[in-house]
Amino acid sequence: MIVQQIPNEFKKMLDDGVESDTIEFKAAQGEDGLGRVPKSIYETICSFSNHFGGNIFLGVDDSGQILGLTVERAKLMRKDLILAAQSENKISPAVYLDVKLFCSEGKAILYVYVPNSSQVHRLNGTHIFDRNDDADVDITKQTSRVQKVYLQKQNEYSENKVYPYADIADLQEKLIIRVANSVTNSKTGEKPLIGLKPVDVLKALGLYKRSLESGTEGITLAAILLFGTDEAIKSVAPYYVIDVLIKIVDEERYDDRLRIQINLIDAYSEIMAFLDRYFSEPFLLDGTTRVNPREIIFRELVVNMLVHREYASPYPSRILVYKNRIDFENANKPFQPGIININDIRPYSKNPNIATVFHHLGLVDEVGSGMKKVEKYAPTYFGGQPVVNDDEIFSVRLPITSDGISRQSHAIKQLKTVENDGSQMDSITIARELVIKSMNGDLSAKEIYALVSGLNITMANFRDHVLNYLLQHNQIERTIPEKPTSPRQKYRKTAQN
Repeated sequence: MIVQQIPNEFKKMLDDGVESDTIEFKAAQGEDGLGRVPKSIYETICSFSNHFGGNIFLGVDDSGQILGLTVERAKLMRKDLILAAQSENKISPAVYLDVKLFCSEGKAILYVYVPNSSQVHRLNGTHIFDRNDDADVDITKQTSRVQKVYLQKQNEYSENKVYPYADIADLQEKLIIRVANSVTNSKTGEKPLIGLKPVDVLKALGLYKRSLESGTEGITLAAILLFGTDEAIKSVAPYYVIDVLIKIVDEERYDDRLRIQINLIDAYSEIMAFLDRYFSEPFLLDGTTRVNPREIIFRELVVNMLVHREYASPYPSRILVYKNRIDFENANKPFQPGIININDIRPYSKNPNIATVFHHLGLVDEVGSGMKKVEKYAPTYFGGQPVVNDDEIFSVRLPITSDGISRQSHAIKQLKTVENDGSQMDSITIARELVIKSMNGDLSAKEIYALVSGLNITMANFRDHVLNYLLQHNQIERTIPEKPTSPRQKYRKTAQN
């Protein structure tokens, strides 16, 4: 771990020497004076999480004077803090902290950033704390204050909106079971959600709530986005759509397109598979470890797009792939408006409940760590430094230059062949592959045709050489097989696909 000098914004907090509803100093010296995690820190983490987030400095007295910790002890304290906060044994639900080690004049301190949470957190499973000026207050038995905290959380995060008329039938049980099987107690190794009823799994994950404002209870927007059927998702989040456009040959329109409005878990897999077709897969040695930079970069950016989107916004999530750059665009509630340095990004999860599920699936590590991986590998793979803009539309631009090791894949070369020589048969072959790769749910012939509209295939050739070919080869099937010409006819992929 690199020990950094204290940034100026934190120096000012220490120089001011004033604790507040977002700043806490703790000596954390321990009996030997080398440093130890104080028990009271968990009350502060809990109260900051339930309030509006905050900053904790360890190794600092009540007036902001640096007492210091030993570097080795500080590293151990950092590890203990992160594990305790994420295990749910100390604070439940788990809290994801940003813990940094800083140094000033030979003295080490720990800085802990506690993000505002969408959930109400309890210490040791029972006590609810809130922040009042510079004090952590146990409000467990103060009913009105507890209700106020719950109302605050529900109003701040769109993912917490309750749909009392939604039912378990509106969700895909197989996905709920998949997540339940992935949840592991980091301390005991046990899997506490296996065998629970789906609704109990949702409750354990904070995806089934009771609104203290209206008195209604039920499945939340986050639950429907994560596990919902296509119909349920379109009903509660009509604006939510993800559009991935390949614009390498035809920048005016597009060469290939993936447009989906499905559950977030399957959306991740489909987007990754789609992008993988257009970029080579070289491996690098990171120290002694062999890594796949393409996989790391796209995983972090796609997960970031799904986890941090503001789902109340009508702006679609978009990935635009050009010859010289890739743009990721996402609806957002800005936290640090403007162009930001990746090293300065604070771990602020816009949808903590959704982030928790992706964490259990092994797709999210420490909140905030993903963009640092992008900064690390993007210059080597793509040849340019990523640019991050935290605005109403959160965007990440990845420049592609000749300095990178990425190469156009076979799929891009095929697209260029179609563009250059007008080979109808080549485009039909590509179209068949695109349909199978891109189809999701039941689609009409026109909707399937739209998936391959960038390949300049006529509707007649599409029906004869794509649609009928896939039907004859049992790759797709009709939803109304007894009425092939029904105006309500749709098509879906067969089980083998």
